[in-house]
Amino acid sequence: MKLNYKHKILQIIQIKAFILSLILFSYSPELFSQDYTITIKQRRMGDQIGVEFWIKGVSSSLPKIANMNLGVTYNSDHLSPANPETYNIRNTDEVDFNVDQYAPFPYRTFNSNFHNMNGYSALTTISEDDGTNYVHSLQVSIPNLPSNDGFVADTFGIGSFVGKIVFDIINHNNLTIDDMTNISFNKLQNIGKFTLKDVNANDLTSNSKLVESENMKIKGITILNPIRPNEIVNREKEYSFMITAGYPIYFERSGIFTPSAPSRYGTSNKLAYAFDYVVNYEESLSDGKQEWVEFLRIAEHRESTILLGGNIDNYSSGEITTSNGMSSGYYITQGNGEQLSVSSGDGYGGILRVIWDEDVTFPHETENARLRIRQLDTNGTNADILLRNDINDGTYDISDANFIISRFSLDVNNSTNSDEVLIYPNPTSDMVNINTNEGIKIELFDLFGNKLLEDYNTKLNIGHLSPGTYFIKIQNQTLVVVKI
Repeated sequence: MKLNYKHKILQIIQIKAFILSLILFSYSPELFSQDYTITIKQRRMGDQIGVEFWIKGVSSSLPKIANMNLGVTYNSDHLSPANPETYNIRNTDEVDFNVDQYAPFPYRTFNSNFHNMNGYSALTTISEDDGTNYVHSLQVSIPNLPSNDGFVADTFGIGSFVGKIVFDIINHNNLTIDDMTNISFNKLQNIGKFTLKDVNANDLTSNSKLVESENMKIKGITILNPIRPNEIVNREKEYSFMITAGYPIYFERSGIFTPSAPSRYGTSNKLAYAFDYVVNYEESLSDGKQEWVEFLRIAEHRESTILLGGNIDNYSSGEITTSNGMSSGYYITQGNGEQLSVSSGDGYGGILRVIWDEDVTFPHETENARLRIRQLDTNGTNADILLRNDINDGTYDISDANFIISRFSLDVNNSTNSDEVLIYPNPTSDMVNINTNEGIKIELFDLFGNKLLEDYNTKLNIGHLSPGTYFIKIQNQTLVVVKI
């Protein structure tokens, strides 16, 4: 009896373990490795919304990709699939967070390896609906499988750029700041079903992870740079990709007005923006209660400074410089610094750039700050831009994290010497000598504006600090010292 009882107990345990394994297999696919990750990214494109598809593999030894059907559902009340012949389905662009790079960086473009090359047919799109749900898909295809052609997805970052689909913004009259794109990967099985196959005709659909883009307002502005924590914004620096000194600000916008000839995106000065910064951003306060300081205004246009002539005040004001530092430069450009491109469509819909110029009256110190870009009224285009009002409907964006406003040159060779003050040795491993009068307050700061030392001695011991760059403030001068 005891043996039979133990045998039954063992059988029950085995059955429960088998059921548990079935449950895990059925409901926890994340427990098993997935070879591919497919990501969507939403883009603001003037009177359109763009959706990029990217694919990443876990290993470079994976089979080449063959066919894909990548579909998204969307807000059909305010978005309609655009004609693919009116946009570049195989191309996209972005801005790297590190602007201190050689040209053509930080702005760069990407071309798809899945379009009319590597054995692929041209990328195509297809729209489907079941009367209630609407799906728009990007289709990737190698005509005959198995095949020796194809492309292996990149294994770094978010992978390889596949292609882009675009939606026109519709029904502008009832579009509000609260209307969302509602763009997400299609989960339906009856229309626009997601599929992925390799060049050996193996179905990899279940071996793929789909990464959604955060839902986005159709009407809005997105700051592309500066957005990274502790990024240094130096408006006196000469970057390798710009002829003039200044700091480049990149942004996108969409749905912010109804375009019509001749008032389109990128034409006249119908659209205009104000740029503000705030120091010591308070997370607990609403955006409207932060202590914002406006530093420039710019209107969208294609004119050079020469063609603007005496109308410059209607188009720009404040701490802004031209794209190339010459009289024929442009105050607002594409992401690569070229003139805005406007043809027969609704106007330029890509990345915009303005260059934040130095302010000679800026106090000598560093501060943590955030940037805000807000839309100005579309009325008053023939008046001074300073007279234009805010839209005041929430059409603005704030940078994602605190950056560092630099209020002095970060070039050590040009910053350590002065007619009045000299610091030496520099670099140093411990002691710094300062040839100034005894009794003058000397302060030492780190890159983030934190005060580390305060003394009245002409010798400072920084041997206990980590190697790096620090700033010494003496009365109205700021000098750079490097700890090695």
